[in-house]
Amino acid sequence: MQRLCLAKRFHRRRRNVKLIAGVGDIGGFTFTDVNTPTQMFLTPRFTTTSSIDYAELAPDQVVRVGTASTDLYETPVNLGNSTDGGKTWNKIYAFDSSYKSGTVAMSAKGSFIVWAPEGKIPYGGSFYGLKVTNLPANSYVASDRVDDSVFYAFSDSLFYTGNATVFTASANRFAEASVKIKAVPGEKGHVWIPAGSAGLWYTFYGGKTFGRIDSSVVQIAYVIGFGKAASSGTYPAMYLTGTCGGKSGIYMSIDKGATWTRTNNDAHQYGSLNYAITGDMRQYGIVYVGTNGRGIIYKDITSGIRQSGGNVKPYRTFYLERRGKFLMAPVGISFSLFDARGELVKRGFQKKSMSIIDLNGLCPGLYIARWGDLAKPVPIQ
Repeated sequence: MQRLCLAKRFHRRRRNVKLIAGVGDIGGFTFTDVNTPTQMFLTPRFTTTSSIDYAELAPDQVVRVGTASTDLYETPVNLGNSTDGGKTWNKIYAFDSSYKSGTVAMSAKGSFIVWAPEGKIPYGGSFYGLKVTNLPANSYVASDRVDDSVFYAFSDSLFYTGNATVFTASANRFAEASVKIKAVPGEKGHVWIPAGSAGLWYTFYGGKTFGRIDSSVVQIAYVIGFGKAASSGTYPAMYLTGTCGGKSGIYMSIDKGATWTRTNNDAHQYGSLNYAITGDMRQYGIVYVGTNGRGIIYKDITSGIRQSGGNVKPYRTFYLERRGKFLMAPVGISFSLFDARGELVKRGFQKKSMSIIDLNGLCPGLYIARWGDLAKPVPIQ
């Protein structure tokens, strides 16, 4: 079975591109429809894509890095760019094949990149004018989403701010040696720092000062992402995997991190969730999460919440669950079971907050469950 491992970043796109995802073992994909399979990344073709970024203010500009497939006849290339939002790609012959993987960041208008190849000193500049930086090897890099000349990095417990080649470390030293920092779209100087068991930190001034979300609110923060703001606010919605209020899971905040609402439940933890998360800046409430071995999961929060007095409370998720001889799906959507010929066998009946199909008495064979616009095979022995 193919092992899928999402790369370090997801990216929402404008135009008709919904998502660009880097994947372990099979490169990655650019989705115009997240429910439809699409062609994997080509030219360059990677076995594993380790990092992707795009220009926030010129989003057709995209960059990705990884490890090139060794079974191809051409010279391995581990750096590629796109000028059409990830639909097609170009090889960048800037370095030999020993420069691979790591993290990459593209400036807000796409003028520059900073690439921190695995085990190498990072380089920065234009694609064919890259120069060595003063950052340590294996830094995690990011770009300001407003200022085209500003980049950030994190390495060995220190936060760095600079241009594409020269960086300055902050005076603040964090408890975690390595974290996945994330800059905020539309907010100059805003960077969030999910520092693992040291909690969730932030700077609103490009690394000049730092604050922390109270440890009683967020205890553990693995990765953070951003999406379109709720109608009640202007700051982007925030999505987090970690532990809030003593409960691990996937969380959302619409008030700049002051409070968090869990978006999954105990039955849906998805194994490892510390790889990547992002929202959609065009549509409020869409969240994508990268897992290790379970592919990419996503949810429309607006289809699963009630909003009252500004408090958002989850009450359902759009999944199909099998418990013994019963199939269960959320209420409020169509839920039916068909045989292999496409003939209707059973419809779901409502019980409390779930719609249920009883599989007892069915003949052995393969059936198809359909709920909403989703479908899944259901084998019965």
